[in-house]
Order: sequence, then structure tokens, then C-alpha cells
Amino acid sequence: MGDVGETARALESAGARLVAAGADALVLGCAGFAGLDIELERRLGVPVLDSVTSAVPLAESLVALGKTTSAAGPYRRPDPAKAWVGRRPGA
Repeated sequence: MGDVGETARALESAGARLVAAGADALVLGCAGFAGLDIELERRLGVPVLDSVTSAVPLAESLVALGKTTSAAGPYRRPDPAKAWVGRRPGA
């Protein structure tokens, strides 16, 4: 594990540059940054979203809305007429 203080300082520095360039919110895109959002928000003065804690209510809302995995594109069911080599998916 790295130094949390050093990580927070690096994120603060990068975040300050982004805010100076016009960012009005930041999203921490790594689970390793979990828990740093509140302190960075205090230091930078903009909302900072923790992707881990943001993902849970998003997933809950999708379930509440009755959403499921797409049935199109790469998520569509395999074509039963297709010749498979090796272990058949779902078998």
C-alpha cells in the first residue's frame, strides 16, 4: 500500500489544475481512491464523486427501474445454429 497522504496530495494537485481549467466537479475513477472524496472536496471547493460509492446507488436505481442486461450486440444470446468449437457458452 502506498502513502495515503502522498496520494491525496497528488490528487489535490491534479484536481486543482482541472478546476483551474474549468472543471466544476471531479470523479475519482479508481477504487483505490475510495474515501478521499470528502477531503478533496473540502480542499478544492468542488463536488468530488467517489466512483465506488456512486456506483452502488446507480446499480440499485437500475434494478428498481427493472432494467436488465441488453439483449443486443455482444450481449445477445448465441445463435443456436452456429457451429461451436470447444465448450459451448452456457453449457
